[in-house]
Amino acid sequence: MTASDDWLPPLLSMIAGIVEVIPVIGPLVAGALAVAVGFTASLHVAVLAAICVLGVRLLEDYLVMPKVLGEAVGLSPLLVLVSVTAIGILFSGWAVLFAVPIAAVVMTLFDVVLRDVDPAEEEVPTVIFSPKEAEAS
Repeated sequence: MTASDDWLPPLLSMIAGIVEVIPVIGPLVAGALAVAVGFTASLHVAVLAAICVLGVRLLEDYLVMPKVLGEAVGLSPLLVLVSVTAIGILFSGWAVLFAVPIAAVVMTLFDVVLRDVDPAEEEVPTVIFSPKEAEAS
Protein backbone atom coordinates (compact mmCIF):
# COMPACT_ATOMS: atom_id res chain seq x y z
CA MET A 1 0.00 0.00 0.00
CA THR A 2 1.41 3.38 -0.97
CA ALA A 3 1.00 6.72 0.75
CA SER A 4 -1.73 7.62 -1.73
CA ASP A 5 -3.78 4.60 -0.52
CA ASP A 6 -4.07 5.87 3.07
CA TRP A 7 -7.75 6.64 2.53
CA LEU A 8 -8.62 3.00 1.74
CA PRO A 9 -8.65 1.37 5.23
CA PRO A 10 -10.91 4.03 6.79
CA LEU A 11 -13.26 3.81 3.81
CA LEU A 12 -13.46 0.02 4.03
CA SER A 13 -14.06 0.15 7.78
CA MET A 14 -16.86 2.70 7.31
CA ILE A 15 -18.48 0.49 4.67
CA ALA A 16 -18.19 -2.53 6.98
CA GLY A 17 -19.75 -0.55 9.83
CA ILE A 18 -22.64 0.62 7.66
CA VAL A 19 -23.48 -2.82 6.28
CA GLU A 20 -23.27 -4.29 9.81
CA VAL A 21 -26.63 -2.58 10.47
CA ILE A 22 -28.38 -4.81 7.92
CA PRO A 23 -29.66 -7.94 9.71
CA VAL A 24 -28.18 -11.33 8.76
CA ILE A 25 -26.62 -10.21 5.45
CA GLY A 26 -24.70 -7.23 6.85
CA PRO A 27 -22.29 -9.15 9.07
CA LEU A 28 -21.64 -11.61 6.24
CA VAL A 29 -20.82 -8.77 3.85
CA ALA A 30 -18.58 -7.07 6.44
CA GLY A 31 -16.79 -10.36 7.12
CA ALA A 32 -16.36 -11.08 3.42
CA LEU A 33 -14.96 -7.56 2.98
CA ALA A 34 -12.42 -8.16 5.77
CA VAL A 35 -11.33 -11.48 4.25
CA ALA A 36 -11.13 -9.96 0.76
CA VAL A 37 -8.90 -7.19 2.04
CA GLY A 38 -6.80 -9.82 3.81
CA PHE A 39 -6.31 -11.62 0.50
CA THR A 40 -4.69 -8.46 -0.90
CA ALA A 41 -1.90 -8.92 1.66
CA SER A 42 -1.55 -12.72 1.74
CA LEU A 43 -3.41 -15.96 2.26
CA HIS A 44 -2.20 -16.03 5.87
CA VAL A 45 -3.71 -12.61 6.61
CA ALA A 46 -7.00 -13.62 4.95
CA VAL A 47 -7.22 -16.77 7.09
CA LEU A 48 -6.50 -14.76 10.24
CA ALA A 49 -9.16 -12.23 9.24
CA ALA A 50 -11.67 -15.05 8.69
CA ILE A 51 -10.87 -16.53 12.11
CA CYS A 52 -11.28 -13.11 13.77
CA VAL A 53 -14.58 -12.46 11.98
CA LEU A 54 -15.87 -15.90 12.95
CA GLY A 55 -14.83 -15.41 16.57
CA VAL A 56 -16.50 -12.02 16.83
CA ARG A 57 -19.69 -13.27 15.15
CA LEU A 58 -19.94 -16.28 17.49
CA LEU A 59 -19.25 -14.14 20.55
CA GLU A 60 -21.84 -11.57 19.56
CA ASP A 61 -24.51 -14.00 18.35
CA TYR A 62 -24.33 -16.50 21.19
CA LEU A 63 -23.26 -14.44 24.20
CA VAL A 64 -23.92 -10.72 23.78
CA MET A 65 -27.22 -10.62 21.89
CA PRO A 66 -29.10 -13.19 24.05
CA LYS A 67 -28.00 -11.29 27.18
CA VAL A 68 -29.05 -7.90 25.80
CA LEU A 69 -32.38 -9.15 24.42
CA GLY A 70 -33.08 -11.17 27.56
CA GLU A 71 -32.50 -8.21 29.86
CA ALA A 72 -34.62 -5.96 27.64
CA VAL A 73 -37.69 -8.20 27.90
CA GLY A 74 -37.04 -9.90 31.24
CA LEU A 75 -36.04 -13.35 29.95
CA SER A 76 -32.95 -15.42 30.60
CA PRO A 77 -30.32 -15.43 27.84
CA LEU A 78 -30.68 -19.21 27.54
CA LEU A 79 -34.42 -18.89 26.95
CA VAL A 80 -33.79 -16.26 24.27
CA LEU A 81 -31.28 -18.52 22.53
CA VAL A 82 -33.56 -21.57 22.72
CA SER A 83 -36.63 -19.66 21.52
CA VAL A 84 -34.82 -18.11 18.56
CA THR A 85 -33.42 -21.51 17.58
CA ALA A 86 -36.73 -23.34 17.98
CA ILE A 87 -38.77 -20.72 16.11
CA GLY A 88 -36.16 -20.66 13.32
CA ILE A 89 -36.24 -24.44 12.95
CA LEU A 90 -40.02 -24.74 13.16
CA PHE A 91 -41.17 -21.80 11.06
CA SER A 92 -38.21 -20.45 8.98
CA GLY A 93 -35.84 -17.52 9.04
CA TRP A 94 -38.35 -14.67 8.89
CA ALA A 95 -40.18 -15.95 11.98
CA VAL A 96 -37.02 -15.47 14.06
CA LEU A 97 -37.96 -11.78 14.21
CA PHE A 98 -40.93 -12.77 16.39
CA ALA A 99 -39.14 -15.34 18.57
CA VAL A 100 -38.32 -13.11 21.53
CA PRO A 101 -41.76 -11.42 21.69
CA ILE A 102 -43.44 -14.85 21.45
CA ALA A 103 -41.21 -16.17 24.24
CA ALA A 104 -42.05 -13.14 26.40
CA VAL A 105 -45.80 -13.66 25.87
CA VAL A 106 -45.53 -17.40 26.62
CA MET A 107 -43.56 -16.70 29.81
CA THR A 108 -46.10 -14.08 30.90
CA LEU A 109 -48.96 -16.52 30.27
CA PHE A 110 -47.06 -19.21 32.17
CA ASP A 111 -46.55 -16.83 35.12
CA VAL A 112 -50.19 -15.71 35.18
CA VAL A 113 -51.87 -19.07 34.63
CA LEU A 114 -49.62 -21.56 36.37
CA ARG A 115 -47.71 -19.53 38.94
CA ASP A 116 -50.58 -17.10 39.74
CA VAL A 117 -48.33 -14.04 39.44
CA ASP A 118 -49.87 -10.60 38.88
CA PRO A 119 -47.90 -8.88 36.08
CA ALA A 120 -48.90 -5.46 37.40
CA GLU A 121 -46.91 -6.12 40.58
CA GLU A 122 -43.79 -7.38 38.79
CA GLU A 123 -40.75 -5.20 38.27
CA VAL A 124 -40.51 -4.21 34.61
CA PRO A 125 -37.04 -4.30 33.01
CA THR A 126 -35.91 -0.86 31.91
CA VAL A 127 -33.91 -0.27 28.79
CA ILE A 128 -33.48 3.50 28.76
CA PHE A 129 -35.49 4.85 31.69
CA SER A 130 -38.09 3.55 34.10
CA PRO A 131 -41.82 4.30 33.72
CA LYS A 132 -41.71 6.26 36.99
CA GLU A 133 -39.06 8.57 35.53
CA ALA A 134 -41.28 9.12 32.46
CA GLU A 135 -44.26 10.02 34.66
CA ALA A 136 -42.20 12.52 36.66
CA SER A 137 -41.16 14.51 33.60
